[in-house]
Formats: sequence, C-alpha cells, structure tokens
Amino acid sequence: MSEQTPFRERSSEYATKCLKVLASANACLEVANSAVGARRMIAEHQHDGLPGTPIAIRNFTGVAEKAEADFLPVFGAFQRACADARETAASLFAAAADQDQAEIELALLLPDDVYDQVATAKWTLRANYGSGTGHFIESVEETNRLMQNPTDEGNIYTPLPEPEPVDRMCPWCAETIKAAAIICRFCGRDVQPTTSTS
Repeated sequence: MSEQTPFRERSSEYATKCLKVLASANACLEVANSAVGARRMIAEHQHDGLPGTPIAIRNFTGVAEKAEADFLPVFGAFQRACADARETAASLFAAAADQDQAEIELALLLPDDVYDQVATAKWTLRANYGSGTGHFIESVEETNRLMQNPTDEGNIYTPLPEPEPVDRMCPWCAETIKAAAIICRFCGRDVQPTTSTS
C-alpha cells in the first residue's frame, strides 16, 4: 500500500497539470484566433476601395495588435504548464514498476472524463507550438493530426521517438551514403548499417 501512495499522489498531480495544459492552450487559442481573424479581415479589406475601409483597417489593426500583445503572457503560461506536465510524467513513470503498469494504474485511478483529458494533453505536449499566433493555430492543427493518427499507445506523455537517420557518412571515404547501406557506393568498402533491425 505504501508503494502505491507515491504513484497515486503523482497521478493526481499529473492529471491536474494536464488539465492546466489544456486550460492554458485554450486561453492561447482564444487570443490567437482573435489576432489571426483580425489580420485576415485586414487582408480582405486592404483593396476593396469602400469609403469606410481605412477606418475598418485601423480598427482591425488595433484588435490584432492588442491580441498579439495579450498572446505573449498566455503563451508563456502555456509553455510553463507544458514543462511542468512533462516533468511530472517522467516522475509518474519513475514511481511505477514499468510504463504499462503506469498506464493501467492511471486509467484505474482517474475518472473517465479526466482520463480523456489527460489523453488529449499527451498529444498537446507532443506538438511543436510556435510562439506566434499563426504558428500556435498551426500547432493546434498538428495536435489534431497526432490525435487522429497515433504513433503509439498509452495516454501518459512520452517524447516522440527520434526518427531513424536517412543518411550517414561513410567511415572510410566520408561521402554521404544511405543509413541502411552495407557497402559504400563511392569507395566500395563494407560499412555497418545504422538502422535498427528489431
């Protein structure tokens, strides 16, 4: 029972931090949508030649600039929330016997609605969020793509695996060869492939 207490405490802490990630992401998205929408309206009215266009552009510019200024502090809060959740995920795995056990225990400990939000937070933590309002919206779209096409199982954040290298340097002639090559196409010498075979 005493062994499960640290995991139970960390799972609750992790869930709380995941909820904070999602709340801060929503705050960023609200401000980013305002800025991007205003910039879109400026572009639409730029050349329409209507009498009220200069006033409309000035108003939309004011809205965009305010939203862009408001975005920086909420984005900073989002970044801090993400860093905290990633750190807590690592400590959650450290408190469990293994990753599979951590996933099972977390699913058993959390209410379904919270567990679903933790799953969403995993993909939010994996996306590469840009610091600009337009970049942030693109990153939300990246998160949605990650969720629709999961590359692994589990709902606790883990970093994405590093992609296998496509090219490498021949140790004999220093020419660029394919990572899976067993013979260098330039010097003809045997080289060990670097791709994993497991």
